[in-house]
Amino acid sequence: YTPYVPHSMLRRIAQTTAREVGRASCRRLPRSTVGFVQTRSFSVQDNEKPWYMLGVQMTELMGSLPKDIKEDYEITGFVKGIEAKLRGNVDESCLSPENGQAVTNVLASRRDVREGPEREAQKVAAESTSAKFLATAAAKEGAVKTASGLVIRSTQEGTGASASSESTVTVHYEGRLPDGTVFDSSIQRGQPATFKVGDLIVGWAEGLALMKEGGKATMTIPSDLAYGHTGAGQAIPPFTAIEFDVEVIKVA
Repeated sequence: YTPYVPHSMLRRIAQTTAREVGRASCRRLPRSTVGFVQTRSFSVQDNEKPWYMLGVQMTELMGSLPKDIKEDYEITGFVKGIEAKLRGNVDESCLSPENGQAVTNVLASRRDVREGPEREAQKVAAESTSAKFLATAAAKEGAVKTASGLVIRSTQEGTGASASSESTVTVHYEGRLPDGTVFDSSIQRGQPATFKVGDLIVGWAEGLALMKEGGKATMTIPSDLAYGHTGAGQAIPPFTAIEFDVEVIKVA
């Protein structure tokens, strides 16, 4: 959860997952297996039960994805893909970008319907908390709020160069949520980090341009200059402002 821009990476992960799901559409299953998918009524033999349990547990590890695979033909295709992979007879003709995009569109649409009310409530709560967090930061002595909404407060003036979008910086930093939870810290690791400024989230890039080598500052970054509506994994929720203590060790 370093301050790198996460969106392209998360998008690639989502698309890869969708492609893997979308690959489950072509191979025929044994009739008994197809029958169980269509009727959802079947018996499990004693020697199959441990593997049945494994299948259930593996599905649980997929999180919310199974909730959005609804139609009989979707379940059938999904199971076919799993069986083909296990048996080593995957039909490569199914592994197309078109199939991946098709399943991505369906799953995204269903997820939006399923999570809409909950996500809106989460957004409202996070934005309210973040607004108070930013206001508190802006009220501190020496704090400056920029036109974009970034709040930066210098705690030690630097004397060296300032970073541009083309620069590489070596920094120490610690990132916090509004409740004070530390989600990432090079300081705690005892190892400075080196980043290309052009690869950083917008709030970091803007804040670094206002600092000089040798300087220290606290940046309080609105969600739209940080990880936005996606958040960052389990560590940073969507729509959440974050705060970093930053020391610029070197600008190159």
